[in-house]
Amino acid sequence: MIIDTLLQESNLEGIHVVDNEIKNLDSVRALIVESADRMLQESMDSQNQAQVGSALQVFYSLKSLDLKIIAMTSLLSNKLHLQIKQAIDIQSIQKEAKGIGSRYSFLYVE
Repeated sequence: MIIDTLLQESNLEGIHVVDNEIKNLDSVRALIVESADRMLQESMDSQNQAQVGSALQVFYSLKSLDLKIIAMTSLLSNKLHLQIKQAIDIQSIQKEAKGIGSRYSFLYVE
């Protein structure tokens, strides 16, 4: 952001007006990031490409798109890994099969 660049290149510390505005900017930025995070998660869940694009545009504008992509990729990779692990776990498959079998055991009465 332009404000971040300005603050990095200038020594404005100690000016009360600037200090107060920096606090406000930090709080607004946090709200924007929180809102964009929520939008990204909801749009990923609903597979809404337009909202995914809008949320990613926010992170691009905040110069944090690369970090967000890395975090989302890692999160999705971990979820996929757990789902694959669960899908091929013989014990969980057997437990599920036993649970289904016991619910319908009345059909096999001789």
